[in-house]
Amino acid sequence: MAPIGVVQHKKKGWQLIHRCTQCGHEQRNKIAENCLESDDFDLIINLMVDTVP
Repeated sequence: MAPIGVVQHKKKGWQLIHRCTQCGHEQRNKIAENCLESDDFDLIINLMVDTVP
């Protein structure tokens, strides 16, 4: 699975969109916040900038 984008859901918060590199299946996963292994927001912001048309 490779990260391809970021979306904001009104109830679930920020989510990363991943696409399978073999079959193309896409899946959304909530961003980990305020926990022991939080996601790196600098990388998420870079992903958001890279995916803007």
